[in-house]
Amino acid sequence: PTEDVFQDGKLIYHNSFPGITPVCRLDSSADSAAWFNVLYSFHNYGPFLTVLSLIAIAIYFVTSSDSGSLIVDHLASNGHDEHHWTQRVFWAFTEGAVATALLVAGGTNGLKALQAASIIAGLPFTVLLCYVCVAIWRFCRRAERAELGHAKRRKVGKFVHPVYGGVFNIFEWLLSFGNIDSRHKANGIDSPTSSHWAEFFKALLFPFYSYYVVTSSLDSRSRKTVWTIIQTIVFAALFILWIALFASTNAQPGIKAFAWSAFIAFAIMLTNLRSSVRARYSLEGNVGEDFVSSLVVYPQVLSQMVLHVKSNEVMSEDE
Repeated sequence: PTEDVFQDGKLIYHNSFPGITPVCRLDSSADSAAWFNVLYSFHNYGPFLTVLSLIAIAIYFVTSSDSGSLIVDHLASNGHDEHHWTQRVFWAFTEGAVATALLVAGGTNGLKALQAASIIAGLPFTVLLCYVCVAIWRFCRRAERAELGHAKRRKVGKFVHPVYGGVFNIFEWLLSFGNIDSRHKANGIDSPTSSHWAEFFKALLFPFYSYYVVTSSLDSRSRKTVWTIIQTIVFAALFILWIALFASTNAQPGIKAFAWSAFIAFAIMLTNLRSSVRARYSLEGNVGEDFVSSLVVYPQVLSQMVLHVKSNEVMSEDE
């Protein structure tokens, strides 16, 4: 409350800072009213902020529906830009009718189920969007280098297999029923090898070992052996810590924040290592790509680096 609270004529709460939002716990059983509770905690501005938020939400839904209707209209017109506006209006009303029917049929429980489904479906799509952003960035970079000409282009290499390659090529093999296209094979998209599987599971179960292999390979002259061991110990501690903390969340729910902190620190160390490998071998990529990959598929990142440094060691010995 932002004002003094009386019960049976007796003061039970005194707010010494009127107009300032107090720290309070919202009722989780009334989650639909949580937003309005927050707005009404701002002293006399509650009604104004409520009306303003409702207007903003209405504008958001109207513009979102309009964008969705435009896309559906283009799809229904086979991509043609010239079509009658009544078709777009039809799709807008159809989408609204479907949403209304779902809400009326399911009620509050149906709305909560729809919200949960959208969040579950949106999580993997968010990861996909991150890689789409990287693909667009690389496309623009290559187009820029092509315009600059060969004289000003910097030679950039690639990892022995991309993050989406290696063991993940098993999906290409399964979906093609074992008949992978020759053009894909030329680009390195082939069925996973035994080394792919071995390094992937080593990195999955014992990531600190793979981390040490890559770090020691970067220190080829053994000048920073002690520092390499210290880094590996910290990396191993973070790996064990985030697993142990996540396993303890049932007993102590508040530990989850520390578990996520340990996991993010684990991913940051892996990001730094991947950036060092890219800098050492002049490989294409950026820090954002390193971090997202380390956060989502850390075994694949480690196996990718191990196989790359090993292949370069073999090439050096052959020379």
